[in-house]
Amino acid sequence: MAKTFLSAMNDSLKRVGLIAGAAEELTTFTDSARQHNIDVMVQAWQEGLDDLLSFGDYPNETAEGTITLATGDRDYSKPADFKGWTRDRSFINRTNGDFMSHYPGGYQALHRDQLIPANYTGQPQRWCDSPTDLIYLDYIPTANENGDVFTFLYNKEVTVTATTDTFPFVDAAVRAMVPMIVQLYSRELKNEFDEQLYTRSRARALRHIQQKAD
Repeated sequence: MAKTFLSAMNDSLKRVGLIAGAAEELTTFTDSARQHNIDVMVQAWQEGLDDLLSFGDYPNETAEGTITLATGDRDYSKPADFKGWTRDRSFINRTNGDFMSHYPGGYQALHRDQLIPANYTGQPQRWCDSPTDLIYLDYIPTANENGDVFTFLYNKEVTVTATTDTFPFVDAAVRAMVPMIVQLYSRELKNEFDEQLYTRSRARALRHIQQKAD
């Protein structure tokens, strides 16, 4: 079972002596007597996770998104946690089997090919990323396509905020992160930071992640 953010928080808070044993473990991130320490530790985990995932190669977490076609609307927002596209950039209507592929050459090619964009209406066949980072369709949906739902795969941003959020890698990697998180916590509260310990901890966590990916 994947380690939750709450479990990781309790591990790190035990490490710094803020809680002791299972009886004192947090069940929420709200505790008036220790709120500042908890808030700092939450921030340390989020900062450490960002650093870890930007430092080395790690497996992306794949998610499924959808767009719902609307009459006259040819551009659609990406999911809030969107990080990048998977290799398969297909958009599929799971109800009727309609299919959209990526436009060859992207938006610049579509811009060149469609001299009068308003003339292209009906069932979309292809899509691309617009200059404003929206999903842009080659045809403008009409009332006939209104309400059609297309699913697609994407790589999601890895975040942990809620107690029940899980980490997208093995528990050994999360345990290896604890010393680096403690260093970020100590830097904020005590102005103390062991850079060598932080770097070693990060390297161990990355090895666990990469071994799992292999």
